Amino acid sequence: MADPTPGDNTVLPLFQTRDFLLNTIRMETTTDVQTLALVNQAITDVRLEFYEALGVSRTLAIAAYTYSPTPTTSEEILKARAQVAEAYWVIYKLVPLLPSYFIENHQNLNENFNSEPLTRDSSQVKAYMETLKQAITRNIGQLMVPIEAGDGESAVGLIQPLDDNGEHAAYIVDDNFIGLYRGPV
Repeated sequence: MADPTPGDNTVLPLFQTRDFLLNTIRMETTTDVQTLALVNQAITDVRLEFYEALGVSRTLAIAAYTYSPTPTTSEEILKARAQVAEAYWVIYKLVPLLPSYFIENHQNLNENFNSEPLTRDSSQVKAYMETLKQAITRNIGQLMVPIEAGDGESAVGLIQPLDDNGEHAAYIVDDNFIGLYRGPV
């Protein structure tokens, strides 16, 4: 498959359709090629971050779970949580690049640009980014927890491969967001 063009819609999220994700992050009507290129890059970045955070097998297992608008089983809840985390993470990647897209009143964008805290006040941007970061961190942490077997569902665990030094590589959550930890577990 060839590399996508900047406005290409073939870059797909992991846990939901592209249309559903774009609707969730309020960018469903975006047609600007440069903006779509940034969205594509954000989706790709988030995909890679999920693979690093959860491992490819765990990520693909959750992606294969059935979507439910009203999740009740462990697998449906994990799928819904992954969808939420994916949307937050894409927004987290896009806010610094496209703050005007996340202003509440798009109709009066030029009038409101200077009055909106997200574009005027950097402390508001930092607070918003911190809120997103906490939501992503919480969701990723909960996606790492194996589901319980017994109610007809398969149990999936996080496999931590040994690195070249014989130590486990694991994703951890700390005050510096999400990072890779190499050391004894």
